[in-house]
Amino acid sequence: MTRLLSIAVAFLILSGGAMAAEPARIGEIMIEQAWARATPGKAPNGAAYFTLRAEGETADRLVAVASPVAQRTELHTHLMEDGVMKMRAIKAVEVTPGSPTVFQPGGHHVMLMGLKAPLVEGERFPLTLTFERAGSIEIQVEIEKIGAMAPMKGHGGHDSHGHGSHGHGQGS
Repeated sequence: MTRLLSIAVAFLILSGGAMAAEPARIGEIMIEQAWARATPGKAPNGAAYFTLRAEGETADRLVAVASPVAQRTELHTHLMEDGVMKMRAIKAVEVTPGSPTVFQPGGHHVMLMGLKAPLVEGERFPLTLTFERAGSIEIQVEIEKIGAMAPMKGHGGHDSHGHGSHGHGQGS
């Protein structure tokens, strides 16, 4: 038993303490790899990312998001307008069978506006997703390092070695 505990502790140390958030399911929708970037000091905004998979025959739509860590949450995307990348709030995101819907830096994301406290690497926070058909589910979002561009290896095989942000104070 001591050897098993030692192995578990070594794994946590080597993985930076981050453990993958468990995939969640509501109806025919699977939610995977929920993560956010840590925010520096008094950054007013943050963002959350995840992957949605419709595993049945019917499409659904993500229509609302909420979290107690921010005063306001919105669905956002990046669009190219007149050669300039701009962030825009959107009302819903389609989740189509056979094709994952990925929320990631530079694409769809959940804006966390008016953060009540900084997002701290290694911690988690709750995020409620509301789907048009499937209903609402609360998931746990893992907080990665500042500037991360993908979840750590423990979150599904991706390195988080990207650096930099896309505006909104570490937000998008």
